[in-house]
Amino acid sequence: MVMGRVSPILYFEDAGGNIMLAPDTETANHFWRNHRDRLGRTLFDKGYDLREAGTWKDVQTLQDRLVAQEEESKRRLLENHQEVREDFRRRVASDLYAKLISSGTTEYEKEFIRAWLSLRDETKRDRYREALEQRAQYLWAVEMDSGHDSNITDRIKI
Repeated sequence: MVMGRVSPILYFEDAGGNIMLAPDTETANHFWRNHRDRLGRTLFDKGYDLREAGTWKDVQTLQDRLVAQEEESKRRLLENHQEVREDFRRRVASDLYAKLISSGTTEYEKEFIRAWLSLRDETKRDRYREALEQRAQYLWAVEMDSGHDSNITDRIKI
């Protein structure tokens, strides 16, 4: 590879525009030629095309598309997580309120339920969302290229 030139990045794209990126060119070629799922289907059979980003502009466009794809995936994951969590929280609160007003509940249990319901920390629910939002997506070849091969062990000083 010439200094300042990015090796072509091979990736797979389906008809819907979804991108699947292999860790390196050798792996991409292996998956394209040899890999089959449990039903014996190759990536081609599943509707994927093997593509190449060979120019700097193509690589930057690929990175932008991958980041957008990951952001959309995160958004859907967060929406699903919030819906499931809210449903669960409503059911737990409803069950606790039913237990609270029940004549069979002792005063100690009622006091515990009231305390638990008042001490629920609403800020905890945002930790999961914040953890996902803080993740950064980028292509190693674009952001970390130092003119060496992509083998990180070449850069480690022992």
